[in-house]
Amino acid sequence: MSKEIKFKVRLSVDGKEQLSIATTNVDDLRKAVRDTENSRRS
Repeated sequence: MSKEIKFKVRLSVDGKEQLSIATTNVDDLRKAVRDTENSRRS
C-alpha cells in the first residue's frame, strides 16, 4: 500500500483566503512529476 501525502494550500483570491486540502499517494505523485519532466523536454 502506498503512503499518502497531504497538502494544505492557502490562496488569496480578491483579498479572501481560500484553503484547500489535497491528498495523493506517493506513486501518483511520482508519475505526475515524471510526466511533467518529460513534457518539458519535448
